[in-house]
Amino acid sequence: RSKVNEKRLRDGHRRACKYLKNGDFPRALEEFEGILDELMNSLGDSHRRVGSALHNVGIVNIRADNLDDAVDALEEAIRIRKDVHGPDHPKVADILLELGIALLSQKDYEDALEIFNDALEIRENDLVEEARHGSDEDRIHCVLQVAKALNNIACVYFEYGSLSKALKTLEDVLEMQKEAIDELTERDPDYKQAMLSLATTYCNIGYVHADNADWDNAIEFLDRAYAIQAKHLPSGSGIAISTLENLAYAN
Repeated sequence: RSKVNEKRLRDGHRRACKYLKNGDFPRALEEFEGILDELMNSLGDSHRRVGSALHNVGIVNIRADNLDDAVDALEEAIRIRKDVHGPDHPKVADILLELGIALLSQKDYEDALEIFNDALEIRENDLVEEARHGSDEDRIHCVLQVAKALNNIACVYFEYGSLSKALKTLEDVLEMQKEAIDELTERDPDYKQAMLSLATTYCNIGYVHADNADWDNAIEFLDRAYAIQAKHLPSGSGIAISTLENLAYAN
């Protein structure tokens, strides 16, 4: 096997991230697949770095709407991470959530819900351990990760048409996120992402209310979401624009 050319990999990864940020998914995918090929040729098909490369390929394929390819890459990444870290490691949960998103996008709701629940179980077990033995910072991070998994589960309920279950789950998420954020300051590394995740929850609650034709509540929650997004996202962000468009529709 050939030796890994670390400089070439770093340069390729930098280019891939730039393409991904700019929405140039074909070129991002080409770069990430090149990295994957080199790592597999140098390290074999079960090395932890190959798992990470497959994860990146899966994420780009989700963004590019190549959902079958995304599922294939993410399932292989999960196999490797389970072999390397064990089946209950948080790094396994990271990829399970991405796989669930791909399945949800394919409208495979039953499998998506199962995968999200698998990820939730790992996150909840991790939270129990951190609450017993970890730092406050690690515990808060785990709470936010549990909330993220629950948010995805709520999305499945929404797609199923189970609006009451979706809303109840999202209200639980909202409470968890607010309690975690109350323990953070703006200097904490998790703060910005926690606020943006809170905005996502507000959006999702707004969508549930809109689907129920409860326009006053829909507007209230979408407005809260946009206020956070306008503060923490770059000007012209597609996410914030989408929230504005939904606000206009609700009005």
